[in-house]
Amino acid sequence: MIVKPFQKTLDAEGLNSLATRLRVSHPMHGKMKKKAKNKAAGDIGEEVVMRGLEKLKLPYTFYVYHNISLYSEKLIQMDILIVTPHYALILEVKNFKDTVEITTNPSQMVQTLANGVINVCRSPESQVEEYIYQLTQFFKQFKIHLPVLGAVVFAFETLHIINSSNRTTVLLQNELIPYLRAIKTHNPLLTEPQLERIKNLLLQKSKHYHPFPLSEYYSINTKDLITGVICENCAYIGMKKYKRRWICPKCNAKSQTAHQYTMKEYFLIARKTISNKECREFLHLNNNHEATRIMKKANLTKIGKSSSTKYQMIFPK
Repeated sequence: MIVKPFQKTLDAEGLNSLATRLRVSHPMHGKMKKKAKNKAAGDIGEEVVMRGLEKLKLPYTFYVYHNISLYSEKLIQMDILIVTPHYALILEVKNFKDTVEITTNPSQMVQTLANGVINVCRSPESQVEEYIYQLTQFFKQFKIHLPVLGAVVFAFETLHIINSSNRTTVLLQNELIPYLRAIKTHNPLLTEPQLERIKNLLLQKSKHYHPFPLSEYYSINTKDLITGVICENCAYIGMKKYKRRWICPKCNAKSQTAHQYTMKEYFLIARKTISNKECREFLHLNNNHEATRIMKKANLTKIGKSSSTKYQMIFPK
């Protein structure tokens, strides 16, 4: 049973906005563009695996969580967690193409693209090992006696894995369901009521750290961000406001709500709060009353009174 379904992460949305609005001349532009691309690819891979798990049937009750974060000795963010009466299983999902090699001493994952470019990143095996330890410690806090397993899942079968260190189970996406069916189980360690209690506990304790605004997180000056309302049709930044609608000077698209996503972008990448002046500057408005009207209708939390009034967007935990 899927209890926490797939949902695109705000991190991916924020990174995409930052990469889009950061000036090309900025020294961090290339890095942010790469991060946004990798995060979006990660979301695609996790969605593919979650779709496969929707079809899963096992001879016992199980619960599946996407993108669940728990705090033990530190905060860990697991791509997918499966909890059963017999075991808990952490899945670290990777969306890579061409060829990868997982090495030990040092622990790395080396990707070689078809064009010869080599990318080196942290070993997913060491990630899984750390997550297993942290989740085990979390369970101990609540006197949950359940073994924790882990596996690395590559989302697409076209990947060529030339070597694996065998420290952790490594699967292609099409191998995942047969692997789950083959896990040997004996007498259940949890009763149905206990499993239900754990399900509710995990949902209650799940939390996500949002590093917003990203300009602050990556030490980027907000002056280096391209401001203006983004066109929903052609992605041009700088739509013009005419009475109660926005018009794109590039493709002539018209919209009454184009500012809504740009307001969200502001909180993802620029600042934690917004004032009337900051709203006018970011959306390119000339009218104080128009800025106030937009902020009041944006489902924001009001902070302060009178001339010192600011607004804040509360992101879901």
